[in-house]
Amino acid sequence: DNVARVASTKLAIGECAQNSNGDLTLCDTAAKLLTVVGFQGLPAAGGELASATITGTTAAIVITGTAAVGSCVVTFTPTVTGTAITWATLTSGASCSKSKTGFN
Repeated sequence: DNVARVASTKLAIGECAQNSNGDLTLCDTAAKLLTVVGFQGLPAAGGELASATITGTTAAIVITGTAAVGSCVVTFTPTVTGTAITWATLTSGASCSKSKTGFN
């Protein structure tokens, strides 16, 4: 499951944000995450995962599935508040469905 494969990335961004006073610009690359929290890197393509990236400035995680799962794109965008980090999820792609992505 592609979503489960990026769970460690979400955790690393959350921990980084906590250690960086909520400043997501300090957590928006794998290299920055390695420096701040020892993150070992994004999951490699394989299985139903075509790619996983972190968006600069926002630290949003973007995963793209292979053709087997409709080449769906799922974006997880973090929002940091004083006491928590929450994740908004957006799914895109013409043939994407809950059965392919796990999200509506």
